[in-house]
Amino acid sequence: MGGGSDCEIERLRRYGRSFGLLFQVVDDILDVTKDLASNKTTYPKLLGMERSREFVEELLCDAKSHMKDFDPMKAAPFLQLLNYGKMLLSH
Repeated sequence: MGGGSDCEIERLRRYGRSFGLLFQVVDDILDVTKDLASNKTTYPKLLGMERSREFVEELLCDAKSHMKDFDPMKAAPFLQLLNYGKMLLSH
């Protein structure tokens, strides 16, 4: 995606923020039992499991929205990463 305009770079930055947060919430959900035992502050502890899963969906949609105007072939790896994060919750 090199050579992007300022607008494209900003959309990629926003994608990255949503992407990173999405994976943090997914990780928190997957580790909920261990984290609760250690009294660690996590998204499921703060929001509850259902709201945390809803938050993952919101982050997924937000991140995908930042990629919609890019060439689909160039954006595909970014979208696949998002789908991988979502898939982790279904296993």
